[in-house]
Formats: sequence, C-alpha cells, structure tokens
Amino acid sequence: MSRSRPCKKLTSQQIPVICATVLLIGTTALFFVFVCPSLAVEYTVAIPVYEGILTLIVLSSFANATFRDPGIIPRESSTVDQEDDFRVPLYKNVDINGITVRMKWCDTCKFYRPPRCSHCSICNNCIENFDHHCPWVDNCVGKRNYRFFFFFVSSLSLHIISVFVFCLVFVLEQSANIKESAVPIAVMVICGLSSIPVVGLTVFHIGLVSMGRTTNEQVTGKFRSGHNPFDQGCKNNCMVTLCSSRYAKYLGYLEILKKEEIKRDKKKQRNKEKDKDAKAKTSADGTELSEVKVEVTSNNKSQKFQDGIEDGRVKNNHQARDNEGSRSLRPDSFAAAVNTPPRASAMYVKSSINGRTITSMSREVTV
Repeated sequence: MSRSRPCKKLTSQQIPVICATVLLIGTTALFFVFVCPSLAVEYTVAIPVYEGILTLIVLSSFANATFRDPGIIPRESSTVDQEDDFRVPLYKNVDINGITVRMKWCDTCKFYRPPRCSHCSICNNCIENFDHHCPWVDNCVGKRNYRFFFFFVSSLSLHIISVFVFCLVFVLEQSANIKESAVPIAVMVICGLSSIPVVGLTVFHIGLVSMGRTTNEQVTGKFRSGHNPFDQGCKNNCMVTLCSSRYAKYLGYLEILKKEEIKRDKKKQRNKEKDKDAKAKTSADGTELSEVKVEVTSNNKSQKFQDGIEDGRVKNNHQARDNEGSRSLRPDSFAAAVNTPPRASAMYVKSSINGRTITSMSREVTV
C-alpha cells in the first residue's frame, strides 16, 4: 500500500490487493491443513518444510513490494513562480552512453524527470525507474521495490506449481475417498486459474531483466530501434537489478534536514537562557550601594530601661541624703557630673538587600 497516498477509508483501489491476500493465505492454509499431514507421513517431512520456507519468501516479498517506497522523488516547493513554468522548455536532452535521451518537464512536481522516470497518475508522484503500477500490490513498482516484486512473482509461480503438484498426488492416492479429496481439488482449481497470469508475468519480467528494460519502456516502445543506453548485457543487467545494494530513499530526506535544524535552534535557545540565568545570578550576588537601604532606629525600650535605672539611683541618693541630713552638692562633684560623656544608647540597623531584610544591633553607624 503506497505511503504517498494516505488511505483512511477503504476504496475500490484496495479490492485487488485484499483479494490477492485472501487467496494467497486461504489456499496455503487449506493446503497445510488437509494435504501436508498425509504427505509428510507417507513420503517425507521435507515437503511441509519446503512449502513453509517458500510461503515465508512469498509473504515477505509481497509485504516489501506493497509497503516499501518505490522511489518517489520529492516535489519542489510551492514557492516556485507559476509564470516560470511557461518559460521553461518542455524537453531537455541528456547524453547517456553516446545516446541522446530526452527528459520531460513535470508540471506537477516542477522539475525535469530523470531518465527512466515517469509520473504515476494513480499515485500522483514521479517514480524513479518507473516500471508500472500494480493493482495487486496497490503500489507502484520502481527502483527501490522492483526486486521484491520480481521475487514475489517468481516465488509465487513456484509456490502455485508445487501446491498444484502435491495436491494432484494426494488426490490420486485418495481417489477412493472423494470426500477427503474435495478440498485439495478446490485448491487445485484455484492454483490452475491463477497460474496462467502469474507464470506468464514471471516469464515476461525475466525477459525484461535480461534486456535491461522496464515494463513502461517495453509497452511505450522507447527503444524500438534497439539502441538502449541502459543495457549492460544479460549478466550485468541481472546483477544490477536483483543483487545490487539497496538504493537511497529520497522521500523524507528534506524532512530529516528540517528536524535537525529545529533541534539546533532549540539548543541555541537553551544556551541563551542558561547564559541569562547565569548573568542574573552573578548580578544578584554582587549587590550595589543603590540596592541597599539602611534604617537606623533607637532602642526606646533600652533607653527607658536605662532612664529608669538612673531614676532609681537618684531616688536612692535622695533617701540617703535625707537620712544623713541635708547636704549641699560640692562644686567639684557637679563639675565632674557635667564633664562625664553621656552613655551610648543601643542602636538597631536594618538593611534590605534584594528584598531580604537584615536587622543588627550596633553602637556606631557610618553612612
């Protein structure tokens, strides 16, 4: 199922791939349930093992051909001016191995299609090395999934032939019991009907691989003259098509670059925020004089307490003087009392630094 076309609802395009999946899994399950046990007992256990391995190859190739990206070339951004499309020439010539190949301008994707590339009308995308759009896998067959499609078709044809042969052997042995051979006969009918198009398609693609052509090139007759610039010989064509390394994926490459740029921008913003926090902390630690408020208040309670002590001393002195009799102060004691410095009263200093208030008692304050 092509990733380029999001399928939220079941449409008529998915009916062929659903039918193919049901027939493939259904007939294989019936074969393993009704035919394989008796063949394994009468002949050898290698028969179900062989069919199991072949079935896994068929299913894995079918899944890869269905869900793998066929080689979609991303479109250009929509910022391209539409007026420039009329100025761009429709074709552009390129020399490949001494043969001139024309590249056509794609009005939908806004670029010149590479050689062997074509725009699929169903998927609405340009596919590199476009072969055809297969409704049985509901996906285009292109450069990145052609080998899986070829393996699927060839392994499926081999699977159909082997199932048909084993079912025929079972029916011939169980000819007396018609009831037991009813299911194998039905499986044989399905395999016989499906073998004609599958085997024919396999033979057709074997010829295309050996000639180094695609279905689109063969049907449209691009190389009728026999000059194929992509033909490297039968052996090299098979090696390049079926045994080469996996090709790079174009779709999603720009999205990965954008994600990396977004991550870099986020890291830069985080570093800026950390620098701001560090500057704020350093400015908070180094306080300035303008941020300090000093309030000086006198301790009235201690002053009153000291005044009360002095009054008590005076009263005691008066009582002693009354007891001893009335005496007049001497001039030297009066002068000494006048010349003594006053007692320093306790003072409180309140300072506020960045919203924090600190109260401390000091006797001398210098501002």
